[in-house]
Order: sequence, then structure tokens, then C-alpha cells
Amino acid sequence: MMDARRPGAFALTLAMFVAGAAASCTDTNNEPASTYRRVPVSSLSSPDAAAPVPGYLWFAGSELNAFTHEQTLASSDKGPAVMVAPSLLTATFHDLVFDHDGNVWTIPIMGDEIIRIPRSGLAGDIRPLADLTIKSSALKSPQALAFDDAGNLWVVNYNGTSASIASIVRFDAVRGLAPGTPTLEPSATIGPGADKAMISRFSQGSAVAFDTDGHLWFGSASTVMRFDSPSTLQGTVIATPAAIISTGEAYASLVIDGVGSLWITATQTQYFVLRYDSPGKLTGIVAEPPKARVALPTSSATFAGGMAFDATGSLWVSMSNQILKLSNPSNMIGNVSPGADVVLGLPPTSYPDLASKLAFWPKPPGLPLF
Repeated sequence: MMDARRPGAFALTLAMFVAGAAASCTDTNNEPASTYRRVPVSSLSSPDAAAPVPGYLWFAGSELNAFTHEQTLASSDKGPAVMVAPSLLTATFHDLVFDHDGNVWTIPIMGDEIIRIPRSGLAGDIRPLADLTIKSSALKSPQALAFDDAGNLWVVNYNGTSASIASIVRFDAVRGLAPGTPTLEPSATIGPGADKAMISRFSQGSAVAFDTDGHLWFGSASTVMRFDSPSTLQGTVIATPAAIISTGEAYASLVIDGVGSLWITATQTQYFVLRYDSPGKLTGIVAEPPKARVALPTSSATFAGGMAFDATGSLWVSMSNQILKLSNPSNMIGNVSPGADVVLGLPPTSYPDLASKLAFWPKPPGLPLF
């Protein structure tokens, strides 16, 4: 997160220009090329909604992209095999998350809205229609989203309380919403209040995740914070985090592994992934160093972004120009510099957004919700 907002801003702009010149899915008239098939999305109640999804490792950015399971087995520069370009005025997205039924929820970069694409629309080579579009006056440049264990949707707003000062909002029981375009009010809104230090900690928010105990973790450019018992919060809430992590680096993304450890992508003079074991036991201003500081094996990337764990426990990390697989990350202690076991190259037309997590579908067993 340099630039003050995004370390890959120039690369992102360049990639958007290249994509616009090369792919009709970015045309302002929003009409697909003749090679695309406009396929009506089936109702969620239709048996067709459970059709197999070929994508396996997903990310948001220029369209919604996925590598197949076979592609993740070996390094390649071919790029993701699956590209889904929802039929909207924009073909670029900040983040995505899957629900229990395999539908994807995502944030278009325009419109201050959240859309749901039914699973039947994720087969690639189509321009599916969203069956649900959530509007709200509480959505202010939404960047990241996650479901809690109760099915409530949490959203990080980049411009939540003012320009580049985030807020976190919760919409309850949205997974079962019928298709349509509802306007919702959040059940809870977390903001920094008037405290200058807390306002600084909410600057440039870009990540949200839940740990195995149901605690809410929020990441901004300079700080990662934990909020306990988030489901009990109601109305407008001034942030009172139970733990605050600040190592002097710029943060981008958060993920929880199968044993409950917290992983954070960070950058200073190079790119790292930090691991904190038993993060639920951290309190106050955290002074202890991370259990592992993993230097990422790349020299040409402009940011380190989203992460995900696969069924073997391997860590996948999204860079601006490639996705890396690191095996046996739980065995890493202290300052380590491992090589990547798999490197998946990304063409300029398939760049990830800095706020986008990586997401496996089907979800690997034993992991918290995305």
C-alpha cells in the first residue's frame, strides 16, 4: 500500500488500459464480443444452480479469474483458464467471497454496491447476470468483504467516515436474500470515532477476516486490529480493539490457517508474509514479533496482496504479476526466505486487485470462513 493508497496504482492503471484495448469486456457499451455467449443465470432454486464449477483458485481484479485444480499442480505462465465477466458497467472488482452454496459475492469498483453471481454463472466464457445487487447508503467505496459463521456479511469501506478513513459495516442474514435489488441498512457500523490515533489506524482499510474463535480482524495500511464478540455489536460503534498489531510495515491482506494462526501480507523494502500463532491471545499494543517473517521470492512485483490455504496446508500468495505457492508454511520459524514451489504467471489482462483475497472453491475442509 504505497502511493498512499495502492502500491500497484500505476501498474493497475496500465493493466486497465491494456485490458481495455485488448478485451471487449471493458468497452463502455458493456456488450460482449461475438465470441461470448450471454447465458441467463438460473434461479438459486433451480437444480442447474449446482452445476460443477471448473474454477478452483479464484481472485478478483480484472474480471473474476480462476485457475483450475490441474493448473495449480505445476508452474506456468499461461494465466487463469477461467474468466468470468459479469454483465455490468465495469469489468473490474475489488474482492470476492463464496457462500456455502458456491455463489460468489463481489464488489464492483463502481457503484457502491455488492453483487451476487449464482454458481451456475461461474463456468467461464460467459457474461452472467447478477441475481442480487445490494445497495446501501452505508456502502462508501467498499473494498473487502467476508461472511461470519452466522451468515452475516461484513464489508470494509475505504471512504467509510471520510476520505481514505475506513469503516466496517455488517449486514445481517443476507445469504438467503431473494434475487432483486434491495436497499439495506447495516446492523452495525464500526468506525474510529474522534480519536486521532484511531483515525490513523483506520486509514486505507483493505482487509477483513474471522478467526476460529469468531473474532473479527481488520487490516489497514499501518495496523491490524482484532475485535472480540463482533456479533453482539449494534448500531454505530466506536472502535475498541482488543489487540493492535503495528510493525512499521504496510499491510494488505489477512488470512487464518487451519490451526488458527493469523497471516498478514506486509511490505517495507521488500515483500513479506507475517505469521502470528494463537492470535486470540494477543492483547493491547502487541509488542512481540511475529512467529515467522517469510520473505516472498519475487523481485518484479509491485505489491503482495491476497492469500489462501489449500487442502494440504500450503499457502498461496497473490502478487501483482504472479501467484506463489509456499509448502509447509506452518514449519517456518523466524526470518525465512523460501523458494516458491509453484509460480502461476499472470498476464496483464488478468491482474488481481490489492484488496482481493484468494479463494478456493470448493473450500478446503478445516478452515474458517473466507
